[in-house]
Amino acid sequence: MNKIILNIKFYIDYPSWFPCKDILKFWLNTIFEKYSKRIIKITLCIVNKSISRELNKLWRNKDNPTNILTFPFVIPVFKILPIYSDIIVCSELIKNESLLLKQSVKNYWAYIIVHSSLHLMGYNHNNFKSARKMKKAEKYFLNLLSL
Repeated sequence: MNKIILNIKFYIDYPSWFPCKDILKFWLNTIFEKYSKRIIKITLCIVNKSISRELNKLWRNKDNPTNILTFPFVIPVFKILPIYSDIIVCSELIKNESLLLKQSVKNYWAYIIVHSSLHLMGYNHNNFKSARKMKKAEKYFLNLLSL
């Protein structure tokens, strides 16, 4: 089993609902269990809409906030080196979107973590075929997490 090293940074006040670090690590370990036997170091940054918008404009040239940005680093060739990633989450959008979708905030957080993890594994939703493949993988991992 791989080992997740999770660092959480808050660039806002602590959100009204946020999964505890143990739950996040459980989700991530479950998702990456079969993907990699390597150490995976993830920095999870919790931001507001304005920071999300700035980063989305800078990195994706889109002038609007987004619920999540995933920055996978190149996976090192040497198997002993860890995999690094930054995941930026806009907690305001997570809360609002969960209400719009009539989901619990916890379940929507799980979905967001699954979604970003799939990006780290190389999945994308740039076209219909890859989006369908990613959606199928999301359902698989959410079922695996019993959500």
